[in-house]
Amino acid sequence: MSSIIAKDLTKKYGDFVAVDHINFEIEKGEIYGLLGPNGAGKTTTINMLTGLTLPTEGDAIVAGYSVRKQPLEVKRRIGWISSEVILDDELTAWENLEIQAKLQEVKDWKERALQLLDYFGIKEFKDRKAGKFSTGMRKKLEISMALLNSPEIIFMDEPTIGLDVNTRVSMWNLIKQINKDYSVT
Repeated sequence: MSSIIAKDLTKKYGDFVAVDHINFEIEKGEIYGLLGPNGAGKTTTINMLTGLTLPTEGDAIVAGYSVRKQPLEVKRRIGWISSEVILDDELTAWENLEIQAKLQEVKDWKERALQLLDYFGIKEFKDRKAGKFSTGMRKKLEISMALLNSPEIIFMDEPTIGLDVNTRVSMWNLIKQINKDYSVT
């Protein structure tokens, strides 16, 4: 069963073609990477698949829903980690999770948040401001936020950017473990 099906997915900005009729299929539970040089359209593709921007042409089915016709249903079933930092440094880890829960309308989020913080080994820091976290701890908090709504699929745009080599290896191992433990694509 496919988690994501892209059909002639295209994004144009005026005369500039950022993504040109791409087609692919990602099976449930698969870890899939979009590779290419800067400007190749990787982030634009992720933005279309997550419903952040509509395709100019084509469509994608994500978690069983069209990104064109049912973007809200897509957003309810996915987690997303931006290449940009999305944490509010002035808020605690717990407060960042609370805002994420409200944005995603996650009921009974507190128990799930505690489980995730424990899973990532940062539970004892839940009352610390995110701005005081190391880069690795920040990534773990961002992943916790992405998993808060129990998504079927997680999108990660450059998940290891800014991490040192050892932390980068640890992060890839963590991504594989999350895929296994949480059954997400």
